[in-house]
Amino acid sequence: MKKLIVIAFMALMMTSCCECNRYEKKYGVELDKTVWQLTQLYGRPVTASEDSFTVVFDGDKVNGRGACNSFFGDVKMQRQSGGTLRFSNMGSTKMMCPDQEMEDKFMEVLSTTDSFNKEGEYLYLFTDGELRAVLRAQQK
Repeated sequence: MKKLIVIAFMALMMTSCCECNRYEKKYGVELDKTVWQLTQLYGRPVTASEDSFTVVFDGDKVNGRGACNSFFGDVKMQRQSGGTLRFSNMGSTKMMCPDQEMEDKFMEVLSTTDSFNKEGEYLYLFTDGELRAVLRAQQK
């Protein structure tokens, strides 16, 4: 019995002190109502201005901005992290952007995303198990 208590205590200590748990507590980032900004697309780093390449979840709705166009649509997800994620009924403004190619790729990733993972201040978007985009929570 004493051995079982010690094992349970050790397991509790290990999970409560896990680096990812401390990181989550430190940043306290929620998926909803947070401005997520693109930092990596198809494995390449992205340097974006403060208001470009963003995604904001609001319940079953999503909106954001590419290089210069705003977008909006519906989102369906299972769980708050590590589950399925699908964007649908997407619409956007149609201005020509200086970085139109990057915006097109960003919108393609959103339209094909089928799963995600959120770790601390990072949001990872996947298609068919392949990492397509990494977004980071912007400071409030």
